[in-house]
Amino acid sequence: MCHNELMTNKVLQLLQPERKRLLKKRACLDAQIKRLDAAIAVLGSKTAKPAKTRKMSAKARAKIAAAQKKRWALWRKKKA
Repeated sequence: MCHNELMTNKVLQLLQPERKRLLKKRACLDAQIKRLDAAIAVLGSKTAKPAKTRKMSAKARAKIAAAQKKRWALWRKKKA
């Protein structure tokens, strides 16, 4: 073996405990993600309700439109 191969092997041996620690942490995080996914699936399937759409009467829409036209007229009058 040449010097570079010995150094590479030595570095790999020194990094081995850190690699094991990271693999263990990844396994723990994977387990947590699975639990979160399961919780989201349960919550999403049972509590999701369709949003109610509010219907506005024609009279209310006309009133809003008239008020908006009045505001625009006032704005145009000030601008002129």
